Amino acid sequence: MCDTVVGPYVVSVLQAWWWAARGCLGEVPVGLQAPTCPHCGRTFTRHDSLKQHLRIHTGERPYKCNNCGHSFKHRMSLTRHKSKCLPQALASPNVWKQI
Repeated sequence: MCDTVVGPYVVSVLQAWWWAARGCLGEVPVGLQAPTCPHCGRTFTRHDSLKQHLRIHTGERPYKCNNCGHSFKHRMSLTRHKSKCLPQALASPNVWKQI
């Protein structure tokens, strides 16, 4: 049977199809080493969870608000912030005096 690459793993095409059919490509298959943080040793069941966790150690804040420029580690934090953040033009006190 042919092998294929799924993330860092070489698996059979049948295994890759089975994982994809169940939406499991981000999860660690049974018997393979779990993703581990090189900074603190914490282990994760999903590679994307490790990627998100690494932002704690690196200080990376890839999600930036277009209105005020504030940045966030998590996309959901940016989404929540955007619901409250006014564009710079509306945040200016001079705009409200003219109304």
